Order: sequence, then C-alpha cells, then structure tokens
Amino acid sequence: MGDISPKNLLFSLVPHEGVYFIDCDAMRINGVSALAQMETPGWERPAGEDLATIYSDAYKLGLLALRLLAGDHDTKNLQHLPASTPGLLRQVITDTLSNPSQQRPLPEAWSYVLGHAIEHAQHQKKTATPTATPVSVAPAPPPTPVVHSRPPVGSSAPPAPAPPPPYSTPPPPPAWAPPPPQRQPASPAKIWAGVGVAAAIIVIVAVIAITLATHNTSTPTSAPTTSSEPSAYPSDSYSTPTSSPNTPTASVPPPDLVQTPDSYGVNCSDGYHVGMNHSAWATNAGRGTDQTSCQFANNVLQAYWNTYHSPSRDSRQVIVGGAVPCPQVSANAVTPVPCSGNDFVMTCVANGDDPWITCTGGNNAKVYIY
Repeated sequence: MGDISPKNLLFSLVPHEGVYFIDCDAMRINGVSALAQMETPGWERPAGEDLATIYSDAYKLGLLALRLLAGDHDTKNLQHLPASTPGLLRQVITDTLSNPSQQRPLPEAWSYVLGHAIEHAQHQKKTATPTATPVSVAPAPPPTPVVHSRPPVGSSAPPAPAPPPPYSTPPPPPAWAPPPPQRQPASPAKIWAGVGVAAAIIVIVAVIAITLATHNTSTPTSAPTTSSEPSAYPSDSYSTPTSSPNTPTASVPPPDLVQTPDSYGVNCSDGYHVGMNHSAWATNAGRGTDQTSCQFANNVLQAYWNTYHSPSRDSRQVIVGGAVPCPQVSANAVTPVPCSGNDFVMTCVANGDDPWITCTGGNNAKVYIY
C-alpha cells in the first residue's frame, strides 16, 4: 500500500465494517509503482527501509493501532497505550514497532490477536457492574403548629381580642442558587460507552489488518514462480503456482507424513482432526518433519481454523503456541525464527498441485493440513 495514514483511509462500521483506500496513485502493484512513492509526514517507515513493502505496511498498521488506542495522532511512545489494552494486543503492537522489519508480525498475524481483543472488550461490557442509583431523602416536614383552645386559668372574663397586626408586605423569597455540583459515580451507560468505543477502535484496526492481508495474499505476480520451500515471511509479491488447481473437496494425506513417535514419545500417526466430517478437505493435520511435535501439529490445525474458519490454497499466516517460547527457539536456531511474542508465526500454503496445505516455521517445523 505504501502511503498508509488516516488521510488515506476511509472506514465505516455500518451497515457492515469496511475500509476504503483513497488517494491510491502511489500504490505498488506487482512490485511496480505508477508514481513516485511518497509518505505522509509523521507516518514514515523507519529510516533505512524500502518504501511500500509489506514490512512498511505492517509498521504503519502498528502505528495506527497505537495512535487509535492512545487517542494521540502523533505519538510513537508505547508507554501511551492505555492500561486497559489487552495483553496480546499490546504485545503485537510492541513487536510491530520495535522489531526489525522482517521480524514484524505481518497483517495476517493480527486477525488472531484482534479477535481475542474484541472478545475481551465485549466481555468487559457484559461484566460492567451497574452503579446503584442514589435514593433521594424527602425533606423534613414543617413543625406542627400548637393551638391553645382555652385561655389561661384565673381569667374571669374573656380577654378582648387582640387587634390585628398591621399589614406588612411579606419579605421577598431568597434568591435561588443552584445546588453545588456533586461527583457522581460513573453510570453503567458511560462505562458501556467507553467499552464500546474501545471495541469500535479494535474493529477498525482489525478490518484494516484483514484488508491489508487480503491485498498481500491476492496480488498476482507478473511471472508465476514456484518454490518447494516457502519462506517464513512472504516476499513483497506473493508467488502463485504455474497452474490454478481447484480447491480439493476430500482429505488426501501427504505421502511423507511422519509415522514415528516425536521427541516426547507421543505417536500421532493417525493425525489430528477438527469438526465431525474428517473426510472433508483440511480438517486433518499431521507431522511433516521429525523435529515437529505431535502437540504442535495439533496446535497449528486448531489455530488455522480458529483464525480463518475455512481453508484456502492461498498463503496465510497463523500464530501458534509451542511447548518452548519462540524467542528461546530462535536464539538456538541456525536462522532466525519468526515470532509473535512467545508464539510462532507459521506460513501455510498449498504448493503447486498439492491437495494439502503445508505450514512451515519454527526450527524446521512442518505441519500438513489435509
């Protein structure tokens, strides 16, 4: 996208969530820019990085999320994130703005984190404790007048009636003054409104992240290429297979599924499953390398379906937890391992004519979804 900033984004929450990119003359398509790349002041990518790459797009998405949540359109200070920001969302923003370009979480990785953030905001709204309505106290009634029905004892004759007092104009009523303002506890409506604003902000960021991810994964290349080893992070333009096979309808196990127990002694030669129809495509998963544990293969399958809800041959990324934190694995690996906090970033794609999805990442981890 290149020049991402609020001035170039138009979003709507009704009738359904949507984001529209405007002022698109400098977008890069198939690695080619129609006009010279420019950036909005205050929204520049870090110094020394190329213009208009998926990594600069990811950086500006993180900057947008920070500024929306902080309510400050100029800040780059992560300390300005509100204390109420969900932990996973805080982590992905921090990783995006702090990590080197190729170690930033890409837009595809945000959908998992933002889904949890939206659930968190909705949960807060449901559990907000209503404030008790203060009970007003009625003013004390005026004193009851005392009526003397008889004259004092010892009076032989009724006393002469007292002359009526001379008429005088009653004093004017005191000038009205408004009561002093009282600090009222926040009402449930105000609490819910604040939570609703937070949820709306998160939805906006989520829609933008999904839109960017869709653009990155659907942009065709000018010269189709194939690769037997998909990279941990996609390149600026995604490669596509030489043919366009139809999406499979049945589950076809890869021939090289690992059948031996993993390093923990667990045997999962039958794979793992989601849903009730285990014959449907991409509802099963198994190990593709000896280094991959059975539990991690199951984690990848569950994360894939929790993130996307339907399979696709397109390149996608999922955030997956492992038995060992990702940074620890990366520190001992020959090549850097893509991480999102303590979790692993796995890239999943159907290569060539394969009727299965291959997910790679971690330290030579490979999981087949079939």
